[in-house]
Amino acid sequence: MDTDTVYLIMAIIGCLIGVYGWYNGQMKKASSAKEEFVKVNVKLDNLCDGVSVIKDDLKEINRNVDALSSKQLEHEFRIQALEKKMIINHEKSNN
Repeated sequence: MDTDTVYLIMAIIGCLIGVYGWYNGQMKKASSAKEEFVKVNVKLDNLCDGVSVIKDDLKEINRNVDALSSKQLEHEFRIQALEKKMIINHEKSNN
């Protein structure tokens, strides 16, 4: 083996070591990115669950407000009827 062949073999070995190091680094980055992706997904799932609970609570509040509004309207009609009766009775007692 002459020196050129030895240098060529050393260059090929050096390239292989460099490619292996680069590949290993890329795999570590991909693994790290995957872990971050999983963390973000978990956080988003938790947020979605929280939003769903808030939506359900708002629906319940809206149902309660609607029920109270209808009760208030019913009471207003009853109060108006009572006021009319009082006015009629007052007019009758004055005559």
